[in-house]
Amino acid sequence: MKVIFCVYCIMVTYLTSCNGNFLSKFQICSRSDPNMNKCLKEAIQNALRVLKNGLPEYNYPSMDPIKMKDWAVQPSAVFNFLQQFQNIELFNHTDARIREVEVKIMDSRFFLNIKYTAPTITISTDYNYTHAIINGVDYTSNGRAVYMIVNYRGDLSMVGKIGENGFLFITKSQLSIEGDTFYSVYNTTNEELSKTINSFIDTHRLLIYPHVMKKFGDLYAHVYKDLANIIFSQILFDDIFPA
Repeated sequence: MKVIFCVYCIMVTYLTSCNGNFLSKFQICSRSDPNMNKCLKEAIQNALRVLKNGLPEYNYPSMDPIKMKDWAVQPSAVFNFLQQFQNIELFNHTDARIREVEVKIMDSRFFLNIKYTAPTITISTDYNYTHAIINGVDYTSNGRAVYMIVNYRGDLSMVGKIGENGFLFITKSQLSIEGDTFYSVYNTTNEELSKTINSFIDTHRLLIYPHVMKKFGDLYAHVYKDLANIIFSQILFDDIFPA
């Protein structure tokens, strides 16, 4: 029994030390601070620099780029076929400038809104389009696609719950994104088909714009939720947001 108790004490001490080291990397904002929104704005901006290259010792991946295994976009009015993406890389997110932050904490509920901008963001991904027929033209193909959104603006909302274990868990994340414009390049093994796809997007850029913003906004919201939960799963809520 004494041996078990000693092992338990060692584990608690180790975990407390690890959490303390992790916490020391971030700016702390008190819930009682009348300027908590301003504090959190600065804290998030500073955290982007800390997290840019990742913290592998805490299982936090690099944010330059952010990598994602796969993502699927359901058919829409513009693209009436399933869009499948793999080996996704998301660049330039740590270049973001945090413009405005609003946080609300009510009992065990947590609400956060972040408005931010970036000069450009870039998405590079493998893609697979099947039965991709638009206006009688078959765009069925697979290859690599690169998107760039210029003068990127994001409006991110997160909702979370503070569990009985004292940790915050983000349950919902929504992101609305805009840009002055976007550019894309598709490369397939068929050079002529690549030209046809790129020409279609160039010609219908204004029509496609809302679809592009929606599909990547949903993707980023999912990624940001996962990244936030990696942090919040290692720091007690009362430690990162003390009373």
